[in-house]
This record gives sequence, structure tokens and C-alpha cells, in this order.
Amino acid sequence: MTESNFGITQFVRGMAWHDVGKPFALGTPRHTALGFWLLGLAGYPGESLVALAHGHTSKQKTLARYFLGGDTSLPGILSLCHWLDRLSASVYSFQSKGLEEHSDFHSFQNPFSRLRHSLLEGKDPVDVPKAKLPEKVEQPLWANLIAKLPSPEWRETLTPDNKKAVEDSEKLSHPKPLPAGADALKAILRYMAHYPERTYPSVNDTSLTQHCRLSGILAFVIYRNIERKKPSLLTTSITADNLNPIGDIPGTIRQHLTASLVRIAFEGHRALYESAIRVDDLHGARELTDLIRENFKEMLAKELGVPDLTDFLTISESQFDLVYLLPPANEPLEDIIDRAYNLALVCVVQETLQQLERDFPQITDQQAELQRQFSELTYGLRVIEVPVPPKKIVDFIVDFNEIAKQYGHSLLQAYQDSLEYVTFPRHSLPDKPSLAGASEPISPDKTCQVCGNHPILTPPEGLSDAKKRKWQRYYEYAGHIFRENREQLCLSCVARRTLSHGAIAKKMDEIVHAMFKPDETRPNVWQAVSHTGRDGPPLPPLLQPVVALTGDEGELIDRGAFFIRCRRKGGHFDCSELDIFPTTTYPADANGNVVLLALQPAEKSLFATYVYDDAIGQSKAQIDESLPEYKFWQETFVNFHNKVKEEGDAPAEPIRHVKPHLARVMERMAWIKTFYEALWDALTGKNIRVLPLDLQYPTLRLLVPADRLDDVLQILDQVITETLFSATYRWKKNEKGEVTEEADVEARQHLHTLLALLVPDLLHGVAIL
Repeated sequence: MTESNFGITQFVRGMAWHDVGKPFALGTPRHTALGFWLLGLAGYPGESLVALAHGHTSKQKTLARYFLGGDTSLPGILSLCHWLDRLSASVYSFQSKGLEEHSDFHSFQNPFSRLRHSLLEGKDPVDVPKAKLPEKVEQPLWANLIAKLPSPEWRETLTPDNKKAVEDSEKLSHPKPLPAGADALKAILRYMAHYPERTYPSVNDTSLTQHCRLSGILAFVIYRNIERKKPSLLTTSITADNLNPIGDIPGTIRQHLTASLVRIAFEGHRALYESAIRVDDLHGARELTDLIRENFKEMLAKELGVPDLTDFLTISESQFDLVYLLPPANEPLEDIIDRAYNLALVCVVQETLQQLERDFPQITDQQAELQRQFSELTYGLRVIEVPVPPKKIVDFIVDFNEIAKQYGHSLLQAYQDSLEYVTFPRHSLPDKPSLAGASEPISPDKTCQVCGNHPILTPPEGLSDAKKRKWQRYYEYAGHIFRENREQLCLSCVARRTLSHGAIAKKMDEIVHAMFKPDETRPNVWQAVSHTGRDGPPLPPLLQPVVALTGDEGELIDRGAFFIRCRRKGGHFDCSELDIFPTTTYPADANGNVVLLALQPAEKSLFATYVYDDAIGQSKAQIDESLPEYKFWQETFVNFHNKVKEEGDAPAEPIRHVKPHLARVMERMAWIKTFYEALWDALTGKNIRVLPLDLQYPTLRLLVPADRLDDVLQILDQVITETLFSATYRWKKNEKGEVTEEADVEARQHLHTLLALLVPDLLHGVAIL
């Protein structure tokens, strides 16, 4: 690979994927070579060099294997990869490196309960003696990967023998890329989410995914600062005779860490969402927020000159917030962000009008008005500079561990501050007038009855009678009857309600679409599957088992629990399928009652230090010692802690006091997101009618039938136990020893006692009838 083909995109993506080989080959020489091979086969030669280079040290000269393979030079910036890996690793911030010698087990521990978590999805968790790692971990993971690869070429290439040959080879060269590289890489990267950055407590609670993601973000900061302050470093080359052309690498990294935590808060969208008076207003506000957030990410990456890094730059993403770590640029970050937001807004307006145009002829003539109305949904901004650690010299050498420790602390503090402090409104920034500008006052009879901010939408002049009828029909679909009068809406409220139908339908299509099948004897008539003698999802109460369409392709039929019409495909309707839009009546029980279930992390719980002193010293008499979870806790956490404490080679306090680190906080957030998704899947999998109001971090909101609340709470208990805390839910067994669907109350109480001891105050929830 020529050095001219290597740049910031390859450097950042490479660091974000640098441990791709580690789940399948523990040990630096093995997993760096394997990562180099896998990324090369996927068609990413530049990124593969980063995977190889991150293991290059004075002892482990991984790049020497590349030069023995025949190449003569590499980009000098690859010298920084190992140090960036260390900078993003929590072990260098809070805990001594090398403690794996005190542990007999390899495991991935749950970040909340410290219990073992499965390295393979759907498999029993494993805690493996290190001597059996190849047999018990690496080989099963590799076999599991091969079964999931997208093409025969990949399966034929990734044989165990070829894998071993690459790991053991003294000479490495770029392999020929295989077809379907992007799909194969996607399958390979999934294993990083189930494998720990380190293999011993307490730092084995952070996945490779989050560790590597932070590595990529730091790589972006370092590269851009070098590009701006000392571009000559980007022209240096690594050769077989000079494996470190940069010289003082720790000092170089410290000098180029200047960056700010930047939080973009979509405050106008948040206010719109929180003031929604109907569920379709809420769904529409959420869908609009999703559109602006995704378009903003893309536009900001383009404005930063790295369009291929859209999905690699955010530290965190929630419904109304994006947080970045950004280095200084040649113009104020505020200006770059503002320009990206304006460009994103244009894209959102265009996408929205494309959807509206199918129902509202000549609506594209309203682009300027929709732009003006959407522009009033402004954003807030918080920019916090992260202090660069002072240089500390020990024996004439820069103490990089101290740099990593101080920078890790400052980075996390800035991140926490960015979320806790209020953002500045856009128009308060220097030289930034309000996006919306001034507008003429509107008389009350011409003002939107939903938002109260904009003029009522009226049909454009010059429409034919047929188009005018179509226009009016869809306008009335968007409005609702209130006090015997249909709501009069503005353009943006019509747009949000139109978006809301699609949002609900996409999420629930697999569930509700399976409820009806066409009646083969009657055209335009659909029957409930559950009423035809076949297995199918049960209908909501009071919903008629037969739906007859009128033949008017675009007409929405109101069935209480659903709005139903012929399925829209592009610019036409297909009456051989249905579009089904659930309403708030959908989750109601036979008495019309629903329960709102809401969950969110306790305040600051994800940033807390998790303290296990009481759990380690707890009297065994209070816990059922026969619990497998208790035995694992003792063997892999308590005994490890006590051994380190007794031998005194390193402090034991960082083991039992699990301090936050940015990668660790990112991991905790990822677990909450996974839990929300698992709860949705579990509830719908049990044929419980659920209407999702929020599934995005940080808040989960679901509407469920009131008469199924007991079932919902049992499923919630099970998913929390298994998905969030990595414990095993207990079920009763019958006389034959077979597992039943009845929970074992006594066993659950014993497990809850243990979990209450181990787990911090993590989630707060409420159920409202």
C-alpha cells in the first residue's frame, strides 16, 4: 500500500477497529497479525496497518513482520497507534497493568453486577481457566464467526489452519480482498461487543467496542492537531531501519491532545416532544428529531472534511443530544456546527416535502415556509475545553501513564459537565441571529390549533377539483375532531403527523401486519388470522375480525386500534397488502385501560464509582451459597481481590472501587440501550400488545394493556435479571425435571438478595394506569 493512500480516515477507522482480531487470538503478536489479515481481506488495507501497528512496542516489534513481507516504508504516524491504545484504556487510568497473573480465569464481567457475561450470544456464560483459552474461547468464537460469514469465499478462506498460519507467520503482506467485504467486517466486528478490553477484574467490564471507539475519537483529535500544528510529522516514514521516526511519542501525543467536549442539544425538538398533546404529535416530533440528528451527523462530518467518518466521531448519542470531542479548527467550532445544522435542516425539509408531496399536490411550493417553521426549533450548544495534562518527567522519560490518568479524568469530567450544564441557545452565540427571524403576528382564527405558532395551512391556488379533494382529504386525516370541530393545522404540524404514521408503522409492521390475511373469496376484504383457525397474533379487544377496504386506494379506514389502508409503495398504493397504523387504543385492554411503563437511569448512576466493600465483606449466612452466580462472584472477583491484597504487588482498592472512565461510561450506556431493546423484544414476543412511545436512551416509555401488567412486570424482572445483570432467571420444574413457565419465587428471592448486594442504584421506573 502506498503512503499516499493513507490519511485521517484510514487512521481513525483503523484505531476504531484495531482489536478486531483479539476475540479470536489473545496475545499481542497473534491478535495484531489476525486483525491485519481480517481487515485486509475486507478491503481496508490502510486500516489493517493500524491493527498491526497498535501492538508495536520496543518489545513487540509487530511492524517488523510487515517489512519482512517485502514492503519498504509505512506512514510515520503509525508509530502513535500503541500509545493511543494505551491512552483510551481504562487500565492505565486506575489500575495496575499485568494483574492477569493473579487471575486463573478469563471472563467478561457485567459492568453493574460483576457477574460473568456470555462471550457468545445465546450461549451460556463462560469463565475459563487461561490454559484452556484456545479450546474454550478462541476456537468456539472462530467457528461461530465462520458460520455467520456472508459468502463461500470467506468461509473457505477463514479456516482454522489459515488462521494459525497468519498468527505464526514471521512475514506479513496484504492479502487479496474478498467479495462482500463490508458485510463480512460487520459480522466480525460484532464479536468486539462481547469481548473485554482486559481479562481480569475490574477492568474486564469494558468491551473492545467501546475501548476501540474511544481510541478512534482520540486518533481524530491527534491527527487533526498534528495536521494543523506540525504537518511535517505526517510526511515521516517508518522503515525497517527506523521503526520510530517521530522520536518522543509520549510527548508528541501530549502536545496534540488539545480538544473540546462539544454537546449539541436539540432543545427546540425536545420542547416540541414534551409539549405533544397527542401520541401522533409525540411520534411525529420524535421522527423529526431523528431526521435532524442523523442529517446533522452527516453534515458535520462533511464540514469537518471527513465524510466517511460520520459514524465514528460521536462519543454518545441520545434522543436529543450528540456529544463530540473535537480539536480546534481554522475557524470557530461554533460556526462549523451552525453551518452543519443549517445544511441538515435543508435536507430534513426536502425529505419531509418528498413524503408530503404524495398526498398534497404542489406542496413543494411551500419549501421556504416549512424551512421557516422548522427553523424555530433551534439547538443549544455547550463547548468545554479539556485540559491537557502537564508534562511529568521520571528518569528523563515522559510519564505516559500519568498523562493517561490525568487526561482520562479530565475527559470524563468535561463529558459529565457537558451533559449536566445547560446549553446556550443558538441565537445567544456571537453574531448569530435567530434562525427563524421576525414574523408578522397572526390573528387567532388563522393560527394553528395544535402548536399555536404558525398560520393554518390552506390549499394552493389553481388546483383542479380532484386534486383539491385529495388535498383536503389528507389534511383532514392529519387533523382530529376536537369539541365537534376538526383541528386546523399549520404546515409543520401536518408534516409531523404525516411522519408519525410512518414511524409507528415501521417499528410495528412485523407485529401488526401478521394479524390479517386477505380473504381469498372476497376482494379488498381482510380477515384476522386468529379467527381463521390458524395461529396468529391476537387482535386488540373490540376490533372487528374483518376489515373491508372501500376500493379508494389512499383512504384511511379508522378501526379504533388501527388506521388501515392499502400499502403505499413509493408513489402508488398496492391493495394486495396493508399499511396498519396503531393508535393509543391498540394496547388498551377490554375495559379501555392502558399502563404507561417508564424507565430511565438514576441520576448520575452511570458516572458513579461502584463500591464493593460491603459485598466483599458480606456474611455468607445471608446469601444462598449454592447460587452459581455467588460461586462465580467469589471465585473470579472476591478471591482475585483478596489475592492481590495479600501479595501486595499492586493496590487492591481499584478492584473493589470501580471508578468511572469514559470508555466505561460508554459501556454502561450501551448496556442500558441493549436492555431497552431486549425488553421490547421480550414483551412483543409474548404477544403483549405494546405501543412504543420511546425506545431510545435515556428514557424508555411503553404503553401496555392494564390487564397484562402482572405479565409485563414478570417479563421486566426476567429481562433485567438476564440482560442487564447477566444472571439466570429461575423457573420451577415439574415432576419430570422439565422447566415450566412458572417463576420459582423462592429461588428468585435468593438471587434478588445477591443482586441487591452487588448492583448499584441504577434504574428508576414508574407504572401509571
